Amino acid sequence: LLHLTHAYAQKKKEQIFALTVNHGLRPDSEKEALFVKKIAENKGIPHVILNWIEDKPSSRIQEKARKARYSLLLKWCKDNNVPSLLLGHHQQDQEETFWLRLSSGSGLDGLAGMKHRIKREGIDLVRPLLSFSKERLKATLIEEKQGWLEDPSNKNKTYFRGRFRSFAEEEGLSK
Repeated sequence: LLHLTHAYAQKKKEQIFALTVNHGLRPDSEKEALFVKKIAENKGIPHVILNWIEDKPSSRIQEKARKARYSLLLKWCKDNNVPSLLLGHHQQDQEETFWLRLSSGSGLDGLAGMKHRIKREGIDLVRPLLSFSKERLKATLIEEKQGWLEDPSNKNKTYFRGRFRSFAEEEGLSK
């Protein structure tokens, strides 16, 4: 998302900012945030690391981390008069959201998945990559010789989401 947004912003002569949330839940989280900061700064993009400094929960960690992440991001946007926040959710995230919501008994509204654009607390949340596969996005980064990080918690089977990802891959659940 950072790479593609930067290319678009250069063509439009627009200013963008990069935000990274460091939840502080894993030993390497600060190092990973600094990796993203370096990529952004090498492109001349102002970058801010937002640290979740509250006491960490002992249960429902991913849910509470997601709420904290959105809270930090939205607060930064409001404090800095930034009207839109682009999020990097991609096609597999959308598919996963459908399956997870189905398994938890969600109704039709929930099964519709993530919207490309919604307004939350006065900020437009935009997900421009929802129709792009993770593989396509990685291929773009490879073509552009741009590095990236894989979030290890995506594969962590301690959490239901990680167990589900593993199951979905093994069973071929996809679009």
